[in-house]
Amino acid sequence: MPFLFLALILSSLNFSTFAADITSARFSLETDRYDHCVLGDCIEYGAVEAILDDGRVLSYRLDNDSVFEDIEPRLVPMGLNGRNALLVVRTYLDKGAALAILDQRGGKLEIVAESPAIGLAHRWQNPIGVADFDQDRKLEIATVITPHIGGTLTLYERQGNKLVKNQETFAFSNHKMGSSQLDLSEIIDWNEDGVKDIVLPDVTHHKLKVVSFSTGEGKIIDETILPLLIQGPLEAIENGVKYISSDGNEETWQH
Repeated sequence: MPFLFLALILSSLNFSTFAADITSARFSLETDRYDHCVLGDCIEYGAVEAILDDGRVLSYRLDNDSVFEDIEPRLVPMGLNGRNALLVVRTYLDKGAALAILDQRGGKLEIVAESPAIGLAHRWQNPIGVADFDQDRKLEIATVITPHIGGTLTLYERQGNKLVKNQETFAFSNHKMGSSQLDLSEIIDWNEDGVKDIVLPDVTHHKLKVVSFSTGEGKIIDETILPLLIQGPLEAIENGVKYISSDGNEETWQH
């Protein structure tokens, strides 16, 4: 009887609840309750949906004090047991943008970690991506805080339910005000030392710079002057990056 009882319990469990991974995501519930209009229009989002590999769709809805001031959620390997989670920009109406990670908890989609908001309304940030940038065997989130006003390239590490600032360096930009193009930065091992670096424009958008955090602080290890402003997107290629310049032509920069 005990074995039969155990078998019945095991058969009733849905193991896909534990094994399912997020394969894609989308924002939903359009809203105009925030008037920053930094991404090309004044429509932001009040909810996000995660699509799992078993077909389920999980949704998370914000309260009216914030919006997702973003284009699309990013899949990042920061979820439970190394599975995919979502990295998004959550902006509070009265204190600006924060970074947030959403993951599955108890069959629901929840915000499981968040950075402090910038502190002022109409202050935004543009995430770059996730890697171990400083060789400490922990994943960091790279972002540019206030890319339109002397942007700060910043690394965050997750500590429990908080995203905590780790490193920062100044005078960078990976977005133009009013544009929906968010891909003006790239992660690449530029000097082939086994550590991921970050390629992005300076505040003028007339230079591309490569920043390494391999020694624990941000250092520029290469840079180039651009004949025309970068329009984007910026993409990694073999031995360098390619991008679209303001005249619409594709250009490359190789190391």
